Amino acid sequence: MDTLSNKTPANTKPNWPLILGAIAAGVLVLSLVGGLVAMYVANFNLLGWLE
Repeated sequence: MDTLSNKTPANTKPNWPLILGAIAAGVLVLSLVGGLVAMYVANFNLLGWLE
């Protein structure tokens, strides 16, 4: 009978380049979305102020 501990190797290491790359991509996407929202809000306020 195989137990779960026998099926999975004990020395599994996290894939740090993949994890750090995913974090960097997430930060990039969030900053891009935040920048687009900020530009939309600033443009909307500017247009409302000019009228």
